[in-house]
Amino acid sequence: MSHDLHELAGYTPKREALLLHELVRWDEYNDYEGHCLASWHGRQDCFYLQLQPDEWDALHPGLCWHAPVFLQRYGRLQHCPAGERVPALIRLDGVNYRVQGEVLAQDGENIVLAMPWGHLQVDLNLREPAAMCGQWLRLEGVLQAQWPDEICSSVKG
Repeated sequence: MSHDLHELAGYTPKREALLLHELVRWDEYNDYEGHCLASWHGRQDCFYLQLQPDEWDALHPGLCWHAPVFLQRYGRLQHCPAGERVPALIRLDGVNYRVQGEVLAQDGENIVLAMPWGHLQVDLNLREPAAMCGQWLRLEGVLQAQWPDEICSSVKG
């Protein structure tokens, strides 16, 4: 059975609170891409960012913001064997992660996976994926944070 993301009981699309520790622009490629190291849900992760030049200038270590966070899938989509069904987000290298979890909701090519802290939205990057609710999936992708909707605090270091 497929659920709309907004109909799933207990799921509220939300902005995640991220505490910024490090910010790196990828100047060797262009003036809008880079990554940040930030804390959220008691863990520290590396997030891919696409920002305008003035947005980069507004961010600094110690800043806490609320931002949409999601994983953009690349590569194969696999089903988790029954004995390996533990929700996880594992850093592979840089902004690249492996995630696995039960599909709680699906809306087109977007799914929501159960995570130890709640939920993670995943863009499958598929045109017409089959219904996946209730299935356990494993996939790799880029962990991304978008420009902050709201700054919650700032401590300049």
